[in-house]
Amino acid sequence: MDSALPNLSDIEFSILRWLLGVGVGCCIGLLLGLACWCKWLDRALAVMGGGARAIPIIGLVPVIQYFWGVSEYGKIGLIAWSIAFPVWVSVHSAALRQDQDAELVWIAHNIGASSMLRHYTLPRIMVGFVQGIDIAIGLGWLAVVASELVGTYTSGFWGGGIGHKLFFAFSAGDWRAGLICLGLFGVCGVLSTLAWRVLGVKTITWLTGISPRTQLS
Repeated sequence: MDSALPNLSDIEFSILRWLLGVGVGCCIGLLLGLACWCKWLDRALAVMGGGARAIPIIGLVPVIQYFWGVSEYGKIGLIAWSIAFPVWVSVHSAALRQDQDAELVWIAHNIGASSMLRHYTLPRIMVGFVQGIDIAIGLGWLAVVASELVGTYTSGFWGGGIGHKLFFAFSAGDWRAGLICLGLFGVCGVLSTLAWRVLGVKTITWLTGISPRTQLS
């Protein structure tokens, strides 16, 4: 069935949902990760976050359908949900390690707080941020599939998506179209990972003047 084959618009819609979800999820994850500097808030988030991230993404699909129907708010929120947790954990670990490093505390007393922030704190947190997004990219594409299971509009700007065509193809017994959709998700995952690794390195170097490759080694 040719109608089950994804077209260029389906690819564009899925990529746009992924980009919006990644953007929102990264902002949320970064803020949650930096909350470790507030001890009482960190403890509260550790309890709530531990329970929230145990909820499977696919289990949230009926909830999204009930409250938002097929609108894009629920889809982007679902993708952001999956992105936020790995970013949160990575930034949290980097920031917490910064607080517990006795050598860095000694350095801070000698070079001052501003130099400490510029040359040590910011690079480590940014490396944690980059690592978190690197992990989250694949989860984001999994969430795109789950979010498009919610359904899409039959027409208009948001009327489509690779995940939507994937479920339609398998429901119709069109394995050829279904495998093409799976292959497209794989290609999108590889390209987005490679692009982020190049962009992440350049971003950290520009912000800190220090190559993250030395921080990761």
